[in-house]
Amino acid sequence: MNLHPVKKVRDSRGDLVEIFDDQLTSSGYVYSFSLLPGTRRGDHFHRIKEEWAVCISGEVQVLTKAPGKEIESIILSSENPHVVYFPPLTAHAFVNLSAYTSLVVSYGSKKFSSEDPDTFPQSLAE
Repeated sequence: MNLHPVKKVRDSRGDLVEIFDDQLTSSGYVYSFSLLPGTRRGDHFHRIKEEWAVCISGEVQVLTKAPGKEIESIILSSENPHVVYFPPLTAHAFVNLSAYTSLVVSYGSKKFSSEDPDTFPQSLAE
């Protein structure tokens, strides 16, 4: 699993986090998603698309499985932000560990298209 620390600056107004800087390699799109307490999203992989994600509120468990590898698990937290990278063919899932809604911001190298979804289910049940 490829994990990058990110810069977080805190002042009297709150936090500023420099999420995506020189890690991005192509033009794509930025999106966010929420996870209600105890919920799970993902359990899929992409053949072409690369993704980068960071938790901006709460705490989420990230499960990944690269081809031929075992399932890996890490925790992403808004208190100690890191960007995780999902290369093509790496299955991934997010589980909210917080008692409140968690928020994740992500960058995808290929925008979703219903004609060519490039999203394939793969369970990462532990």
